[in-house]
Amino acid sequence: MKILQVISHYVPAYRFGGPLQVAHALAKALVHRGHQVSVCATHLADLTTDLDVPLDQPVDVDGVTVFYEAVPRWRKWGYSPALRRRVDLLMPDADFVLVHNHFQYAGWMGAARARRLGKPYIVFPHASLKRQSIRSSSGLAKRMYLWVFERQNYQHAEGIAFNAEEELADSLFADRGILVPNGIDPRDFEMLPSRGAVRSRDPAIGNRLLFLFLGRIDITQKALDVILQAFANRVQAGSEAMLVLAGPSEGEDQIRLREMVTAFRLSERVFFTGLVSGEEKFQLLRDADVFLMPSRYEGLSIALLEAMASGLPIVLSDRCGLHREIERKDCGLVVQPSVESVTAAMANMEDPSARAMYGRHARELALAHYTWPRIAEGLETLMRARVTHD
Repeated sequence: MKILQVISHYVPAYRFGGPLQVAHALAKALVHRGHQVSVCATHLADLTTDLDVPLDQPVDVDGVTVFYEAVPRWRKWGYSPALRRRVDLLMPDADFVLVHNHFQYAGWMGAARARRLGKPYIVFPHASLKRQSIRSSSGLAKRMYLWVFERQNYQHAEGIAFNAEEELADSLFADRGILVPNGIDPRDFEMLPSRGAVRSRDPAIGNRLLFLFLGRIDITQKALDVILQAFANRVQAGSEAMLVLAGPSEGEDQIRLREMVTAFRLSERVFFTGLVSGEEKFQLLRDADVFLMPSRYEGLSIALLEAMASGLPIVLSDRCGLHREIERKDCGLVVQPSVESVTAAMANMEDPSARAMYGRHARELALAHYTWPRIAEGLETLMRARVTHD
């Protein structure tokens, strides 16, 4: 099949987080299965800078044909007339369209164009339809945007791809929902780096217990305030543990977190790394002892799956995708996104035998059920059924 993906941001714009990783991983896996995959995206690296990539021409990225188009204004929305023109050129020849949407121009435009041309399409909302998110401080604006711009796009899609049962159950348009989990490339976890690279660069860590958060620095969603307060409680109780907060930050959240670190007198126990990727990310996963994700709302996080495949025990909130399976398969501890609950989980994770058991089960689960080749096969079956039906 000829498959077209439309997304606002694409690799290597990793500061924009998980959606572009999902889009690229799916594209590579579908190409490997013999499909012709093209991607239309903007050239944004972040909200202020651009990717150093050729514009308005095909670029081969790991076997995937990508067209990067300029954003002349309204960068936060990703408005791009050139992107619309590129989509108009490619979509008539496509058999199926995959649209990645997160309240941005590319998602709205891609779905609207597919609907107008009568092309079968699936929308990936990437947790943006979760009721908890819609009820947040910016929820009114999101509800208005959905009603004015997106309602028809979602209602006429062949399906809305939710990445976990928990996300589907707590999202708008759930009646249109299909399950397309996030995944990992199993080859990345066959030969993990030797343990010790991160610890040797910072002798202060030494052999201490190392808690890791890996993701976007977002206090409201990721409950990073809860993590810091719980960690402060453990330190006050005598724990020698260390904490790494790894990920990109947009806005003032990291400033607020650093102020909290200072107030809790944790400056020598908490490390901010900024964005990590590639070998640096795998070294960090290898040297960590426990992975923390007590988010207030979250789909199925790729960072979570990477931590599981690395053999880390998990502390996950009951607002996150996969929490039921994490609990059922003994991959870690499921908590509420509260200081008391996370503090107790951190204390329980001081037991090395429990950590080893949780980590072993987590790795087995991730590699058995959440790999991109397996997920692409399921998506292909779904797309073929829709195309044949039409």
